[in-house]
Amino acid sequence: MNKILNLMMKAGVGLVGTGLLFTQFTFVVDGGEKAIMFDSLTGKGVRKTILGEGMHFKIPFIYVYNPLSY
Repeated sequence: MNKILNLMMKAGVGLVGTGLLFTQFTFVVDGGEKAIMFDSLTGKGVRKTILGEGMHFKIPFIYVYNPLSY
């Protein structure tokens, strides 16, 4: 019984860790909105691509700016 609980605890910690990591690498642009990305990692400033609605992947330290949400 102890082995089963230990395995369940490890699986739960792994799932929570994966979920937290996943939220750092994705973001959602709501329907009818557009977003631009600011790259502070390389210092190049605002990227030229405009992102449409939906789920997008990003590298941490690249900030997403949505002018309609402010």
